[in-house]
Amino acid sequence: MIDLAKAQDLILDATPVLAHESVPVMDALERVLVQDIYVAEDLPAADI
Repeated sequence: MIDLAKAQDLILDATPVLAHESVPVMDALERVLVQDIYVAEDLPAADI
């Protein structure tokens, strides 16, 4: 049996790093974000 650190290293070494790309919102279906999205103003503007 291997230790946790070695198992993590094996998994990370076998996992490819994917490049990121910018796409229009309408073409972004079934994709994941590379960074968080922030808005300028909370909507609705009430604490519900």
